Amino acid sequence: MPESAVRTPFARARQRSYTATSERQLQAPEETPAANEAEHCVYTYTPAAVMSGSAGYDRHITIFSDQGRLYQVGMAPCPFASSPAALSIPVRAVTLRRPAIKYVPACPKQLLTKARPSTDVSASTEYAFKAITAANITSVGVRGKNCAVVISQKKVPDKLIEPSSVSYIFKLSPSVGCVMTGSIADARASVNRARSEAAEFRYKYGYEMPCDVLAKRIANISQVYTQRAYMRPLGVATTLISVDSEFGPQLYKCDPAGYYVGYKATASGPKTQEALNFLEKKLKNKDCAEGSWEDVVELGITTLSTVLSVDFKKGELEVGIVGGPRTDGQEGTDPEFRALTEDEIDERLQAIADKD
Repeated sequence: MPESAVRTPFARARQRSYTATSERQLQAPEETPAANEAEHCVYTYTPAAVMSGSAGYDRHITIFSDQGRLYQVGMAPCPFASSPAALSIPVRAVTLRRPAIKYVPACPKQLLTKARPSTDVSASTEYAFKAITAANITSVGVRGKNCAVVISQKKVPDKLIEPSSVSYIFKLSPSVGCVMTGSIADARASVNRARSEAAEFRYKYGYEMPCDVLAKRIANISQVYTQRAYMRPLGVATTLISVDSEFGPQLYKCDPAGYYVGYKATASGPKTQEALNFLEKKLKNKDCAEGSWEDVVELGITTLSTVLSVDFKKGELEVGIVGGPRTDGQEGTDPEFRALTEDEIDERLQAIADKD
């Protein structure tokens, strides 16, 4: 009996597909082969040239794209999913819910070659930084002589959203707070982990976790996420502040790569470089921002207003501070972290307007 007579229909179709695929060109859905020929090839869709026009970047579910996006988070279903060609995919082919540009005729073996998951975690880490920029929120942190301040834009994307539920400033422990810049979902997950670490430290050693120790712990956790292809780095930058009983005001920033360092002043978001240039001029040859906590807050607000070319209203900013005014009305400063109220922010905005 000839060899071809014992082959299954799928095996014969696969063999014909091996020889025919190399001669085919990419075809649009309306140019697909006739119905009797469609069973000889596998139709799948590829994210090549998706939005950015580039091709060949990784498609694993835990890998950021080159625009800082996850394929299966925030992506619309394939627009051709209801077309006859899309429904002709054999059972062995994996259906992926991704934006489609063109149909690529390919045999199952070639499909696995094209859609291979990548182990290039360095690229994923690089794209995680772009996820921070994609959030379109800029924040700054400034260290004063007796205080430290973090300031962030506050954007409410929908008029039906309760503004008080939108926040990028979080309290991690009584003495440590932070501003999170990037993916808010990743930010909340990171904040919950940081709060757990701070509470465990307090329970184990009997005193509050210092800012630099917490920053190191957060950075260590983030670095582990860069070691495995099945884990993705969190697309968020964390800026922490506190007033340490031994070292005074502290300002630290952790990035998705697991790097952390202390700063006199820093910034995160799409306007990072512009903000850093502005702050470098203001703090040239200085160890910290001079003046009272009001002056430090006004410097941070002025930095954001200058680099973004925006005149802020009190509901468009969030300010977190340690070493700020006491809430009980007594004299002195409060070493605990808290967020300024809208009325307190409005006072600082009015003071800036009066100086101008």
